[in-house]
Amino acid sequence: MTKHLTLLLFIGLAWGQTTIAVFDFENNGLGKSEARQLSTRLESELVKVGKYNVVERGKIDEILKEQKLQISGCVEECLIDVGKLLGAKQIILGSVGKLGSVYTISVKLVDANSGELLKTSDFDTERGLGALLTVGMKKVALEIANQESKVSPNELKDRAIPMLGKSLNPKDTHSDLKGSSSWFRSDSIEKSLEIGTYPISYDTAPVALTPIKPDYPIEAELIGLTGVVILQVFIDKKGDVLAMEVLKGHHELLNESAMVAVRETKFKPAIHKGISIGVWVSIPINFRL
Repeated sequence: MTKHLTLLLFIGLAWGQTTIAVFDFENNGLGKSEARQLSTRLESELVKVGKYNVVERGKIDEILKEQKLQISGCVEECLIDVGKLLGAKQIILGSVGKLGSVYTISVKLVDANSGELLKTSDFDTERGLGALLTVGMKKVALEIANQESKVSPNELKDRAIPMLGKSLNPKDTHSDLKGSSSWFRSDSIEKSLEIGTYPISYDTAPVALTPIKPDYPIEAELIGLTGVVILQVFIDKKGDVLAMEVLKGHHELLNESAMVAVRETKFKPAIHKGISIGVWVSIPINFRL
């Protein structure tokens, strides 16, 4: 065991990295395997940061077994002692859980020698465990390492979510929305003419038959992009979206996601004097974390 610890310390010093141990999170309402996977993902994200030599999970389990300890029954002081046995200079403790519809994680970085609290990080999301895993763990790792996200808002425009940048199926009559502030469907001249001759008034506005739920781009969520995108949309007498443009835009990622969501929505058409008609309407799409 002494040889293993000596080698661990040597590797950390040789590469100028801080040896750190990530302990399983206190679990408040998630599945045991889910909580374990989150702590494992944080280990991976910390390795990517490049500042840490992360103690292997097997070594932590080995020490706990040797000391006849369990994470669930080990208070903070106990885990600090385990960190010292592992040769870690710092340890990460935390808790994960769910409160109502919100998934949450709170993490703290502790000095294994002094017990001093060095750094804390929190992340909350209503988008489920997937967002907690893919977005939350990266954000926590960057904050723990005192690093900002390496993706700036200006760079995001070249990294649109895959569904917006992929090639369209030839059978799909929709134009590619990537980088565009407008869109129209061009599968018939008749429909194009209809767009240009819409009635000014209507008795009943179009109504979406299903909730309009745009995907929140992961990269936009990671850097905290929020806002309202307002689209001017033409909905024909069958309830199909034929054209749209951005009246009030935000970042390109949010604009595109809003347009995709509206484009794929079926509507109950507007009614004028008892007849279904095509009309232009404004549709706000709110992106909030």
